[in-house]
Amino acid sequence: MAKKRQPSKADWYSYPVRRGQLISPFGIGAMIDFPGESVMVAGLDEWPDDVCPEVHDERLATRLSVEKLRLPPAKPDDSGEGAEVPAVRFPLWHQCPRCKSLFELKWNAHKFAHCERCKADKKKWVKMVPLRFAVACDAGHIADFPWLLWAHKDQGEELRHAKICDQPHLKLYSTDRADLGGLYVKCVNCDKGRSLAGATGEKGIYGFDCPGERPWLGPNSRQNCSRAPHMVQRGASNVYFAEVISSILIPPFSSRYYQLLADPQKWAMLTMNMKPKGQPDPQIIKLFADTSPGLDPGKLVDFVRLKSSGKLKGSPDQPESEYRFAEYKALCQPEKQEDEQFSATSCERSKISDGVASCVDRLIRVDRLAETRALVGISRLDGETDRNALSLKRKNWLPANRVYGEGIFLTLDERLIEKWSSKKQVLDRAEKVTARQNQVAASRKRGRPRMLLPKFYLLHTFAHVLIRQLSFECGYGSSSLRERIYCNEGDGSGSSMSGILIYTAAGDCEGTLGGLVRQSEPETFGRLVKDALQSAIWCSADPLCIESKGQGADSLNLAACHACALLPETSCEEGNRLLDRAFLIGTPDNPEMGFFAGLVG
Repeated sequence: MAKKRQPSKADWYSYPVRRGQLISPFGIGAMIDFPGESVMVAGLDEWPDDVCPEVHDERLATRLSVEKLRLPPAKPDDSGEGAEVPAVRFPLWHQCPRCKSLFELKWNAHKFAHCERCKADKKKWVKMVPLRFAVACDAGHIADFPWLLWAHKDQGEELRHAKICDQPHLKLYSTDRADLGGLYVKCVNCDKGRSLAGATGEKGIYGFDCPGERPWLGPNSRQNCSRAPHMVQRGASNVYFAEVISSILIPPFSSRYYQLLADPQKWAMLTMNMKPKGQPDPQIIKLFADTSPGLDPGKLVDFVRLKSSGKLKGSPDQPESEYRFAEYKALCQPEKQEDEQFSATSCERSKISDGVASCVDRLIRVDRLAETRALVGISRLDGETDRNALSLKRKNWLPANRVYGEGIFLTLDERLIEKWSSKKQVLDRAEKVTARQNQVAASRKRGRPRMLLPKFYLLHTFAHVLIRQLSFECGYGSSSLRERIYCNEGDGSGSSMSGILIYTAAGDCEGTLGGLVRQSEPETFGRLVKDALQSAIWCSADPLCIESKGQGADSLNLAACHACALLPETSCEEGNRLLDRAFLIGTPDNPEMGFFAGLVG
């Protein structure tokens, strides 16, 4: 539930937004369009954290250097429980659809905006609508488009030097042109004006300094900024990117016992009169178990000792590969790990049909899993993520969401991967993409260089073609399926991993319907893999696709396009980058380059 932030509760009005959407895609700093309105979700400083339920995931919270993760508040019910999430009005410039006049409202004006000119001239109450243009820079700032400067700018003059008349009265007209040249802004008072043609170009608003505004954090959150702003459309996909870090809840953190111990009050009670070596008081344990049906006192003691030892605490500096390796181990040994929120079963590899068993090392049916998704930062355009943009004052918590689902986990044979990845043509092809990826990341100041191995491209592309095939077989659309790649990098850090988790987390608190895990039956899975690889052999864009030297976002894909390998962006961890079908099935000139060449030859 998004609510405009107002000075008076009598003037509040609310719009419905699902809890999960407030993590992504409508997280803090994102614009949400409603009929006749456009608002931006406010920062954590304004969130009612006292009614935000806690999401217990100590492993992820430790990694993110916060004490807690919290759900967005629930919609208020008849009893008054719950709260709205505040939002602010953005953009401030509005247009009257009747007389075409433009008005700039006061920051976060809480009344519905009506045209003052129509009300004065014709006694008409005409509701104004927000304009669809803004300016943003890659430092994460966003502000209203400089309408006054643009209308009064002379030919060849820098925008900052435009002289605005004493009593500007702007109107925005539409002509019969289909592009931005069909929009003409004019000052009725001084008769100056110009179309919006060229405003979106690289030098479209040249000479306009970024105002450094962050409307979602309030009117006093402005920063000094030297970046060049660009005109953007309000609903454009590059106006807002939420950085969401996810984690699979694994034992012992997924256990009912550990979830109980995550409650500060219960933990304080259980650790009263703690004995040496972390031994809890037996009387307190018995009292607690008696008042909580179904608890085993012995198991409760074990979990109290485990938590108090600090061995599972982890570190904020833990590398991503090491963090994922804990999940990898839990998925590889499911029989030892089952509990209330994590349940998996090994499938008999030898029964996998169609020759696929020769390439697969493990096939695991994940009947139940829980995923925590936390919003940690935002970015705009192609800039780096700002992890300080969620609030003015640093909070000890982050907004998060818990979703439940099912999945299929598989690992490929490490010996076959090692033999395949030692081929010169495979190494050369992978190194070209890796070098390009690091060059792009360096130009945008996005983290450290990545040393991606050939098997990463293999696993990633394999996950994509499997998800595309599964969307026809399992009853879930491709946008409801996600990938999680378990692969070590080539810098020597972390243990070796060669796994893929394909899962759905689109169900409710009870989980999903079982259509995905049913595809992990060995006979069914073999046919599924064979069909997915056969589909990958031919793309409707071939031969251009298979012979591509770089395509897609930042040219970070080789033989991979929308017709053969790309997925909805919610499904891919890498934003539909770093894909290449040639690692699966080879190229027409060199079919042996493909890891699965023997299955599709």
